[in-house]
Amino acid sequence: MEEIWAESEITEIIIEPKESYLLVQSNGNKDFRFAKALWTEIAKTCKQRKCYNILGVAFTTSPPSANEAYQYGQLFKDLGIGETYRIAWVELNPSTFKTSYFIETTLLNEGQNVRLFNNIPQAQKWLNKGGNLY
Repeated sequence: MEEIWAESEITEIIIEPKESYLLVQSNGNKDFRFAKALWTEIAKTCKQRKCYNILGVAFTTSPPSANEAYQYGQLFKDLGIGETYRIAWVELNPSTFKTSYFIETTLLNEGQNVRLFNNIPQAQKWLNKGGNLY
């Protein structure tokens, strides 16, 4: 797994179980190879801990291409990430927020319970309220 992180030029990856959710922090370049490795690890950790609430916090320096972003729906299906998961994702870099919004739209169209935010308190509030779509 470390090879994938290095090839994607990731500066930081932290997956930390909290009381009622899994905190995922990632900074750096985000290609689809990175996304596949990251979400594989997230799905594995969620299943091991039987915790399907995810708070992701990212500062993306280089987002995936539009074609790669479109593949997230199939990636989630392949990994078994479905309706039991609630994902609050925070993108802190305004210049890459548009790509994250496209990923959110793709996942919503696939029936995922996911919501994109630009700050952590709003994401936590949504996740704590039960994470209904909107």
